[in-house]
Amino acid sequence: MASVREINENKDVFVGVTLPLKTGITGHFQQSQTIKEQAYSNVKNLILTAKGERVGQPEFGCNVNRIIFEPISESTGDAIEESVRDAMATWLSYVTVQNVLVSFDEQDTNKILLSIEYTLDVEDGDSLDAITFNFNVGI
Repeated sequence: MASVREINENKDVFVGVTLPLKTGITGHFQQSQTIKEQAYSNVKNLILTAKGERVGQPEFGCNVNRIIFEPISESTGDAIEESVRDAMATWLSYVTVQNVLVSFDEQDTNKILLSIEYTLDVEDGDSLDAITFNFNVGI
């Protein structure tokens, strides 16, 4: 079995497909060539998939889409963080969540920003990566 370093350095090896889906150089979907790039797509897919949305795996996903359309309260940020951490622990066990930051725009009460900082357990080193989601609720 190839090591993570060998996979990441071999330009002829593809790890998975990236999101959003678009045509790649091989004529099929664009593919990721590193574990880091694929992990980013996997995190994005997990957070943007609502539980019950995926056929055959109704528990796959995260409840963020449900939570953001409920009235915003003091517990909204905590509920989003809990949902993200639970989904990541269940479905992406090779990803360690370092921080989940939820912020609300004071100017635009319909905007919720979600930032997830994470590291990959399968890579050498402690490279911190982040992904940010900008939810415009009610638009």
